[in-house]
Amino acid sequence: MLPISGSNAPLISNASTRPNLLTRVEAIHEQASGEGRTIVQASENCVVSNQASGDNNVFTTYIALTASDSNAKLVFEKLNTHAEATSYKPLAQLGTQIEELRAAYFNVLEEVDEIRDGLALYVPSEGQETADSKTSFPLIDKVREFLSSNKKVLLLLGEAGSGKSTFNRHVTRLLWDEYHQSSTTPIPIFIELAEHKLSSEDLIESYLLKQDFSPESINELRKEKRLVFILDGFDEIQDRTQAFYIHNKLDYWKNAQVIISSRPEDLGENYRTKFQRRGQTSALQEYWLSPTSDDWITAYIQKYIRLSHHTGWDLKRYQEALNNLPTLKEATRRPFLLRMALDLLPNLSRNESVPITRIALYDEFISRWWNRSEERLQHVKLTKEEKDARIQLGPHLAAEGLKASQEMALALTQNRLVQASYNPEKGEVAPETWRTYLNKKDAEKRLLLFNAPLIHQGQHYRFIHKSIQDYCVARAICSPQFNGAQPDVNAVLNQFLLVDESLILDFLVERVKQYSAFKAYLYKWIEASKDRAAAVTMGAANAITILVRAGVQFNGADLKGIQIPGADLREGEFDSAQLQGSDLRNVKLRNSWLRNANLSGSEMAGVQFGEWPFLKEKSGVRICAYSPDGKSFAVGLDNGAISIYATSSWENIPTLSRHNNCVVSLAYSPNSEQIASGSNDRTVRLWDARSGQLSHTLCGHINYVQSVVYSPSGRQIASGSWDWTVRLWDARSGQLRFILNGHTDSVTGVAYSPNGEQIASRSEDKTVRLWDAQSGQLHHILSGQLGPVFSVAYSPNGNQIVSCGRRGVRLWDTRSGQLRYILSGHTNSVIEVAYSPNGDQIASGSTDNTVRLWDARSGHLRHTLSGHAKNVTKVVYSPNGAQIASCSDDKTVRLWDTQSGQFRHILSGHTHYIMSVVYSPSGKQIASSSLDKTVRLWDAQSDQLGRAFIGHTNGITSVAYSPNGAQIASGSDDKTVRLWDARSGQLRHTLSGHTDFVRGVVYSPSGEQIISGSFDNTVRLWDVRSGQLHQILTANIVWVTSVAYSPRGDQIAAGGVGAKVFLLDAQSGELRHTLSGHTNSVNSVAYSPNGAQIASGSEDRTVRLWDAQSGEIRHILSGHTSIVRSVMYSPHGNQIASGSEDRTVRLWDTQSGELHHTLRGHTGSVDSVAYSPNGEQIASGSYDQTVRLWNVTSGQCQGVIRNFKGSVKSVAWKATADDNYLVTGCEDRSVRQWKVERNGEQYKLVLCWSSTHEALIVTDTSIENVQGLSCINSQLLKQRGAIQAKFSKLQQKPQVNESLQQPQVDESQQKCLLM
Repeated sequence: MLPISGSNAPLISNASTRPNLLTRVEAIHEQASGEGRTIVQASENCVVSNQASGDNNVFTTYIALTASDSNAKLVFEKLNTHAEATSYKPLAQLGTQIEELRAAYFNVLEEVDEIRDGLALYVPSEGQETADSKTSFPLIDKVREFLSSNKKVLLLLGEAGSGKSTFNRHVTRLLWDEYHQSSTTPIPIFIELAEHKLSSEDLIESYLLKQDFSPESINELRKEKRLVFILDGFDEIQDRTQAFYIHNKLDYWKNAQVIISSRPEDLGENYRTKFQRRGQTSALQEYWLSPTSDDWITAYIQKYIRLSHHTGWDLKRYQEALNNLPTLKEATRRPFLLRMALDLLPNLSRNESVPITRIALYDEFISRWWNRSEERLQHVKLTKEEKDARIQLGPHLAAEGLKASQEMALALTQNRLVQASYNPEKGEVAPETWRTYLNKKDAEKRLLLFNAPLIHQGQHYRFIHKSIQDYCVARAICSPQFNGAQPDVNAVLNQFLLVDESLILDFLVERVKQYSAFKAYLYKWIEASKDRAAAVTMGAANAITILVRAGVQFNGADLKGIQIPGADLREGEFDSAQLQGSDLRNVKLRNSWLRNANLSGSEMAGVQFGEWPFLKEKSGVRICAYSPDGKSFAVGLDNGAISIYATSSWENIPTLSRHNNCVVSLAYSPNSEQIASGSNDRTVRLWDARSGQLSHTLCGHINYVQSVVYSPSGRQIASGSWDWTVRLWDARSGQLRFILNGHTDSVTGVAYSPNGEQIASRSEDKTVRLWDAQSGQLHHILSGQLGPVFSVAYSPNGNQIVSCGRRGVRLWDTRSGQLRYILSGHTNSVIEVAYSPNGDQIASGSTDNTVRLWDARSGHLRHTLSGHAKNVTKVVYSPNGAQIASCSDDKTVRLWDTQSGQFRHILSGHTHYIMSVVYSPSGKQIASSSLDKTVRLWDAQSDQLGRAFIGHTNGITSVAYSPNGAQIASGSDDKTVRLWDARSGQLRHTLSGHTDFVRGVVYSPSGEQIISGSFDNTVRLWDVRSGQLHQILTANIVWVTSVAYSPRGDQIAAGGVGAKVFLLDAQSGELRHTLSGHTNSVNSVAYSPNGAQIASGSEDRTVRLWDAQSGEIRHILSGHTSIVRSVMYSPHGNQIASGSEDRTVRLWDTQSGELHHTLRGHTGSVDSVAYSPNGEQIASGSYDQTVRLWNVTSGQCQGVIRNFKGSVKSVAWKATADDNYLVTGCEDRSVRQWKVERNGEQYKLVLCWSSTHEALIVTDTSIENVQGLSCINSQLLKQRGAIQAKFSKLQQKPQVNESLQQPQVDESQQKCLLM
């Protein structure tokens, strides 16, 4: 309504014109514009004042009538017409609509209990740059940085229940409040993607139309306002494969930024391309919600206690409860689950017979919800029909409600929905199964819908949290009352594949560990699938997926003929499994252990190994390059040749004629028609890429040419040489254009900026120089590399340069020349670096034999790619960025997936090198120690992780059981020894006093005392019960490396860097003897079983035998040609085994000192040796990543265990009445137990279980007559050691989507190369 009031406005018009009121109103509306502008006009009978005010140009018209006006009625009609006129309606009404949008948002916050409570308990969220980043920051600060930047999209990632939606709502509320105070704040528009049905229209516009914005208002909003769209729950939409940014026309909103949240596992590979315009990689920002810290949990609990009035627990009691349930505490680092735990713990803790786990919380939550149905109905006015239905349901209301919740959740999940929708006008319901609950005639179903754990907004229904929906699906498969069943084709497990439903799988994994009957039920599905007539393949695929995810291992299992298409067997254990004739189509087998498995006759079309075959060359590989069109791949060799491969089949095209020396640099022209090669023959050669003919030989360099590169236009070539110069050449004629002088040492590489205007050159003079590509002028000198610069590359947008050398990888700003980041992680020189095509990632290749992938924005390490056996000399991305090729001195080119392992399931276990493994005295348990600062206990039979002992603050190098097995001692680089209860895992004592690394801990034979040796030059004796220090034994020992008790416990032997062995009295600590004779450090000491003799192994390459009583030397055992790492007596005491860096194990007679056998076969240092309990065999672990089994009598090798991915640091034996077992601890973080089975004169070592593995293992896997395996996958399996490769159907059907976007080719193109 227009306000009307009196006015004393001045007379500004000529009275003689006598215009009437109507013409004044029209004129004023036409002239009024601009913020705060007032136009006043007057006549004899009226004054009209029109004022435009505010950002939204709200017009206020004041009218003062000075006399009667016959046109009064027309005046007000005209005013109303103007108020609704489209000529200014958008501006006039936009402010009102924005305010209504704000009011609607705040109404939702108040009306929906779960949202209101979540915000009431909100504690500021922490964020991090990447998923595995160790540093965090206040997330709201980073959001503000984003809003003040020129970036377009912020991608916010977090696991289910991590608080993404609550954070988004908090940000929206905060920005609305700030917008109310200042119009410079962007207007926040919060959109729940689950409620928005994607269509051909972009979601922003269709959402605003639903909010009653007219198209004209939307245009004005787009042009006039600064906005931020907060799009919550990308993982909850159906079509997640679309190019989200382009499809929803986000570029149309020039003044808007976008925040999108999602679970990471639902994004798919190369997901960043969905959220940015092509070529606009710098406009995308990505953050992850950090796992909540202990401080965050404390703040949340304190807030919960203040706001909650029904709990009698205080902060201390909650913390004690969570700390006593470490598994649950980790789960409650997700805010939703933490809130649930705080609500339910007081009641659950009263029942000590029920373990409190994550799924136990959900069980209790959903049961309590439905048990309170009657209480909720008492506060609701029911119709007569609903009252009758309530009576009819009676005591069955809760049971029927649980059943209904499961039915609703199943319907949503099967249809890939998180929300049900109802359109009463059209009679549409999605999903259709919900129709019965939305039927107004069915009062019973209405009661169940009303009571279900749902949020109801308009005609939309969804569970109060997505994890509740997932739990209900899992409960429909296995409820808390599960007591066994038989496979049924109509069972929920057989309705749809669960492989992409990570949380549902996690719930079912907990059920496997909770109920043996459920585990048996899943086995039945797998067994039932062997019947080809049984329609149970979906259920079987789900069953084996759940079991593998639960860590169940199928080593030696009879799985012949199983049908499990589409199953997820990543990281599964199938050592020696029988899988003949199985249906493995589209099965995910990344990092699976299939050693000795039999896959003969299996169907394997579309199987996904997650790896690519390598290309084997006859000479060392120096360099490789993809053509820009991605159709060919060139490899430069040490012998001067250049090999070309067609990437469609990886068939070798005829080799180019050779340089006269090794090829060290290759480049394709931008149009893929020409190849330039640089060589140590001092020339650059230009080749026709199609015919292979030599076009030009560019001469001029007077030393090795180390780098060649094309300009982006393809018209110019730059070459860098050991002659200290960069030369610029014409690519067509081969003519020299410029010589760039300035470096004071060899130039090792050159690169053009993306726009071609700048050249970067790297040199052994420790600098990177930036040159003008047209004039040759020097722009910047980048100093700071602490050694020669081996490689340099521009980011695709040209804003950044990456360089590498002996001291790591460095990122520089190209404009200022400033250093931005130092990327640390490689353990040796970094030879090569490259940017991914979209600029998000950096790959680096090193002489530590690895390729590492880094986040280009934050500098954080994403992945370490291991596999090469020698230096990595080159890394290069494929044009689409999906693949990396790496060249190595091991004569291979390896192809890697750039997204490899990003969201894969990780089995429990150590996260760093394992330094020691030992059996408990009973043999039922294994303890392992690691540089990850933990000791972990394993059940020797089942591989189940019993406990992780956490407390040390640095790596643990030694672990020992007490003689009775009740206690464990661990020695650490944190300078302490810790004593743990072997059953409960409780820390009993921390033995402090050492001032340097502890390098050995040993229990006395009686178990009453412990000795520890340290680099602080002391041996310390401790009382086991009290933890008190008894003695400090110094005796001039330098850096104690090994300690041992005599069998009677009366004497201690200690060796160290000082080349001596010291014998000490175990009670008094007095020095009895100093054993002199070694000329270098003593690495190992051991007593003979009868205690009469001591053996010591040294870096002087000898083993010495000493009399334990007199200290006299008995024998000097010479023969090793390098450092002796370990010595060990046989159980009978008549033999000694010594392991050395000379790659041998030597067996010596303890009486005569004679050499019995030299055990040869290892190709690396022998780091560990152990006798079998009966003394007939020896196991040796080596740096060559193998364990070998030897016959003590003959010295023959009886078996080899391969497939480790690091040095085997520790081996130990266990004997039972029927079998022998071996446990290994490796630098690849694995603990593995092996059964030693005799097979004639040889032995077969069968894997019992493994704590973890990180690579595809197919050694000796039988793949005879497999069906549908692609050529590329067959090459991969052959290279990894699979056998009997007689393939009957190698051609892949065109519709099969191979792993890692492998090329799909027709039969005429397909040619299998078994290299």
